[in-house]
Amino acid sequence: FAASVPAQVPGTLTPEVHPSLTSQQCTKARGCVSVNTSIVLDAQYRWIHNVGGYTNC
Repeated sequence: FAASVPAQVPGTLTPEVHPSLTSQQCTKARGCVSVNTSIVLDAQYRWIHNVGGYTNC
């Protein structure tokens, strides 16, 4: 017996943007160096909605 369960899918209404964030990577051997990274915003920013719609659940 198998059941179908809806899952999250990537949105298409707003492009995914990862703001840049410079951080530090530190080791005993090299000390700290700057690293160019990016961040992903949390669920407060990513609305949960039905596929094909844009009404926040």
